[in-house]
Amino acid sequence: MSDIPSSEIKKHSRIKGVFYFCLKFALWTFAVIVAIVTLLISMLFYFHFNAYGNARFDKAEWLLEADKNLQDGDRCSMAGTIVEDVLKPGMTKREVEDILGPKDNPYFVREDFSMEYSYYLGWCSPMAWDPDSLIVRYSPEGILLESYNIQH
Repeated sequence: MSDIPSSEIKKHSRIKGVFYFCLKFALWTFAVIVAIVTLLISMLFYFHFNAYGNARFDKAEWLLEADKNLQDGDRCSMAGTIVEDVLKPGMTKREVEDILGPKDNPYFVREDFSMEYSYYLGWCSPMAWDPDSLIVRYSPEGILLESYNIQH
């Protein structure tokens, strides 16, 4: 019926099977390498990218941007300076509001009855899903305990 001997058909099938195995192995290896390289690049970018700049704090510009819904603005560029140099633990709520103006968002009371106020920063990181905020936390007596920037 067939001019091809059965031993040749079996040999051809084995070669075809080995070829497909090698092809699948190569494709899976390539996919894993691409995934690992992508993950490493993302981690380097995430951990070494400072979303909050250290530009000099400008009260007029800060207050001007309070009413804007910015994708990226000057508040992001000043956020690092505010936390590091402008706001100091022990300041009163009045002193902080004289610098930053009234809070942008309602406050949140924590378990220890300290109060957290939020100031809108905008989308500071290109990897952010939600806008960033400057958080200031006061004791129940209105004394600044800490301030920090948060990426939601």
